[in-house]
Amino acid sequence: MRKSYHIKFLAHHVLDYSWWVLLGSAIVAGWMMGIAAWLVTSARDTLSRVLLVALITACIGVLGLHHSIVGNIEVFSGVLFGDTSILDYIRFLLLALIGNTIGGVVFVTVLKFGSLKYDIKKLKEDSLEEIEADR
Repeated sequence: MRKSYHIKFLAHHVLDYSWWVLLGSAIVAGWMMGIAAWLVTSARDTLSRVLLVALITACIGVLGLHHSIVGNIEVFSGVLFGDTSILDYIRFLLLALIGNTIGGVVFVTVLKFGSLKYDIKKLKEDSLEEIEADR
């Protein structure tokens, strides 16, 4: 009986929010995972990569943000061993996936666009310098 109570508590801890709070929280979590992916690829040492991942994922957990993987485990265990309905599980999973995708994609897109914009500007400047040098 005690185990069932704890599982219900975990599932309801994730689900007891309105849809817009859950979606917004998932967007922030996706954005933070986008930051993690971006920083890990730019880190040189293995230790710094591990520390970056640990720091960012710990922040997601401590802040109680909704992530599709961790929340999936909590809510699905509520479906199996608690009183959580399949519809609540699907609602959570859809909102978390959409929010995580929006947060991650927007973050990466903004950074890629910024670097692309810089590269195009640099390319134009280099081309103008070459044209002027040829004259």
